[in-house]
Amino acid sequence: MFMDKFAAITVFAKVASLGSFTAAGGQLSLSPSAVTKSVSQLEKHLGARLFSRTTHGVALTEEGSAFLAHCLPILQSLADAERQLSAGKHAASGRLRVGIPHAMARLYVTPRLPDFLASNPGIQLELILVDHMIDLVEYQLDLAVRVGSPRDGRSVVKELARTQRVTVATPAYLKRHGIPRTVEDLRSHNCMCLLFNGRRRLWRFGIKGRTRSFTPHGNLVVNSGDELREAVLQDIGITQINSIMIENDLAQGRLVPVLAGHVVPSDTLYAVYLQSRFMPPRARSFLDFLDDVFKPFRRPSRLA
Repeated sequence: MFMDKFAAITVFAKVASLGSFTAAGGQLSLSPSAVTKSVSQLEKHLGARLFSRTTHGVALTEEGSAFLAHCLPILQSLADAERQLSAGKHAASGRLRVGIPHAMARLYVTPRLPDFLASNPGIQLELILVDHMIDLVEYQLDLAVRVGSPRDGRSVVKELARTQRVTVATPAYLKRHGIPRTVEDLRSHNCMCLLFNGRRRLWRFGIKGRTRSFTPHGNLVVNSGDELREAVLQDIGITQINSIMIENDLAQGRLVPVLAGHVVPSDTLYAVYLQSRFMPPRARSFLDFLDDVFKPFRRPSRLA
């Protein structure tokens, strides 16, 4: 019974990935009628319709999408376990898909990749650069680096770095426009801000043990922290940004903190992966690599 159920789930997942009963049957060496029967039995067992027919083939229903999200990590884990055992070794190998924000890749991960790839010659790494939160199952990611913890309950998180919200400008800008001494002083400055989830992200300051919000107003709003950093380096305004983005800029004097006595914590940087009893060696190797890359940032910066 277990093997029949497992076989039916395997057929279901293949149909979902190819969008066709016939194509799935071809890859699994099954007739279209056998594929249809297998899916029908699974639907009857679950008491839910998994597919709907379209002009281009078949598409997952809402229930089918939810069921697939639970099935894929299990199927992947079993496939990885079989490959590992049949190979008789524990070497990290195979395709590894990782989602990561542009800035984290450019500043910290990519410069260290030569060492990682040299130490793991069997891994074919695919970096998916994206600044917003994406679904690991939908994008077929082994793991992702995210600012802020997910809340979907399906994921495991590992803390990589703690950060702060730091308000900064270049020395040249402050020389021309003056240094703001209070939050109210910011109203007379060009305050460039981040567009987050379609809204201007409020700035936050710690004042007398409480957090105060400030609505920035300026001539530039961008939806990328990386581009926001580039903009503030051009001497055109002040911004508030995640400290991990500008560690080197602060250390080398390209940027200086403003209202440094009112810094508050920002979102924590996490590695995220789906719950599974078996983590592929390739994913474990990259998780250890990320842990080492961001180890210096386990505590918030004192530069601000």
